Amino acid sequence: MSSHYKGLAHISIQTRDIEKSISFYTEQLDFEVTYRTVVNPDGPRNGFFPLQYVLLERGSCAIEMLQPDDIDSVKTGIEGIVGHFAIEVDDLDAVMKQLSGAGLLAADAQPALFPNLYKGSKATHVTGPSGEIIELFEYTR
Repeated sequence: MSSHYKGLAHISIQTRDIEKSISFYTEQLDFEVTYRTVVNPDGPRNGFFPLQYVLLERGSCAIEMLQPDDIDSVKTGIEGIVGHFAIEVDDLDAVMKQLSGAGLLAADAQPALFPNLYKGSKATHVTGPSGEIIELFEYTR
C-alpha cells in the first residue's frame, strides 16, 4: 500500500509582534520571507481576523508566522502540546558563536552531544521572540 503522506509541510507560530519575529528569523536564523498577506482584512473583527500572515522558509523548513488581530490572545513563553521544533544546521559551533555574538546564547554555552541519537548528533536551544523553543540540530555521523 502506498502512502499519500510526504512529510512536514510547515510549522505554525503565533506572535504578538510579527515584525520582531520576521527580523529574528531572517537576521538571526537566515530564513527568507517568501509570502506575506493579511487574511480577511475587510471581514468582521473576531479576535483572530484580520490576520497578518507571513511564510518564512529556509531549506526544507517552512514557518507560518501568524499575528491575530487580538495580540493579547497569543500565549507566549509556554510549552504546549508541541514542546519545540528543530532546525537542522551544518555547523552548530559556528551558529552558536553567531547567536552568542547577538546575545541570544550564553558565551560559554556548549551543545548537548548525542552520540547514539540519529547515529550521532548535537544540539542546543534558543528562544524565539514569542517564547517558542527552537532546537538547532546537527547530524555528526
